[in-house]
Amino acid sequence: MAMRQDVTKLSGQELDRLVRGFQGIMALGPDDPDSFSQIATYHGLPAWYCQHGNVLFPLWHRAYILRLERALRKVLKDDTFAMPFWNETSDASAKGGLPSIFTSKTYEWSDGSGSVPNPLFSYKLQIEVSDSDDDNLYTKPVGYQTVRYPWSGLVSGKFSSQTEAHNAEVASKPEAEITQLLNDNVITWLTKEIYRGSNGDEHPAGEIHKFKESLNAPNYTVFSNTTSAADWNKKHGSPHIPVVVSLEEPHNALHLAIGGFNIPGQGDYSAYAFANGDMGDNETAAFDPVFYFHHCFIDYTFWKWQVLNHQTKDLPIDSSLAGVGGRSLETDLAPFNAKEINGQDRFDLVDVSNLGYSYPPVPEISFLAPNLDAPKLAVTGINRKNISGSFLVTTWARGDDNTPDRLLKVQPVLSRWNVDGCDNCQEHLEVESHIHLLDFTHKEAKETKFFSLLHTYGDTTGVGMESFGAGNKNNNNNSTINIEVRARDF
Repeated sequence: MAMRQDVTKLSGQELDRLVRGFQGIMALGPDDPDSFSQIATYHGLPAWYCQHGNVLFPLWHRAYILRLERALRKVLKDDTFAMPFWNETSDASAKGGLPSIFTSKTYEWSDGSGSVPNPLFSYKLQIEVSDSDDDNLYTKPVGYQTVRYPWSGLVSGKFSSQTEAHNAEVASKPEAEITQLLNDNVITWLTKEIYRGSNGDEHPAGEIHKFKESLNAPNYTVFSNTTSAADWNKKHGSPHIPVVVSLEEPHNALHLAIGGFNIPGQGDYSAYAFANGDMGDNETAAFDPVFYFHHCFIDYTFWKWQVLNHQTKDLPIDSSLAGVGGRSLETDLAPFNAKEINGQDRFDLVDVSNLGYSYPPVPEISFLAPNLDAPKLAVTGINRKNISGSFLVTTWARGDDNTPDRLLKVQPVLSRWNVDGCDNCQEHLEVESHIHLLDFTHKEAKETKFFSLLHTYGDTTGVGMESFGAGNKNNNNNSTINIEVRARDF
């Protein structure tokens, strides 16, 4: 059985094979079912295939990586090939960002025989990508080359002049500096500052920590997606119950980190405010080769949760939670074919050992139940129907004359430029952010002024909504945002 490994642990010959595989599927015509082009379209085009914000998110993407892996095996004529993952929680990622195999424009063969353009660096579109009847809104032509932060890939008519000016400024910098800007942004997302509570305890806030927190999810349904996790958190408001983090939340964050969002309040936030890489858009994310290594890690984390929670043979689904909507483990996962994916007439993707691959052994992890008695914030009422593209919701504690405003949480939302044409999107237009204020006493929470900002590609500085205490609502900018402080009396 082929074992999927950390891409940084591969030997030179294994990396050669990986590069040849991607070269092979990228060279196939866009009508070939095994071509990189056709497989990449499954994620964003047409809009109804990809499962986000519901209980099928981990399973649909497990099938997706399997489909790519099998295309690579076919072009390589090697059934032992296993798709590697980018280990996003490793010390190397925390210190260096993306592995160099994704950021080098050329690849040197391990035998010293020469170099080739690196197929994992970028991809040139073989088809036009469009998510609207209006070409001025979001379209990318044949020949477009995928980009990452700090570049902008908004090349359609509405944005073309701004993108041209933005990219000219980026292009004036040395390549090494551009790569460092990308890696610095990824590192910042992975390792955001540690908050120190009133009792001196430290509370990490980065995506590495969120990946680890997701492993504490009490059941598959809330682990699997942001919609179910938000519903669970809304229904479990007690200060003694931890806020659940779904696997999909840090997944979204890494899309936006590579795609182009900075974290507000961290360094020179507005330096590349117009950055818009393809990983940050649902429509084109899968055309960036790093997408598949990111999602292989998501699948590895999914498998970790299964092993740690003894759910490698079955995944019970809680139908009382939002994000389920009648879906089950046997729901059709179009465009994938069950017979091709798992050799049966129905989908059965729970046990990876039945799918022809494995992962490194999962180490035992001791989950220490924290001694919680801390207030919570619930930020609700955000609707993405009229928001073009992905965005962030940040929540802050207002400072005073002597202290600055303090960032409490960044809620990343991976979205589309046109959600009207996405049936799956219509089921979960509402966005929520739930925060356990572990560094606040109940008294401090009730006396603090909190506010949230909505950061979009059109307004990265944020449209503001404020709350002065429990249950207060503010309708600035015609918003129906509600920031509820859940704190007991003191």
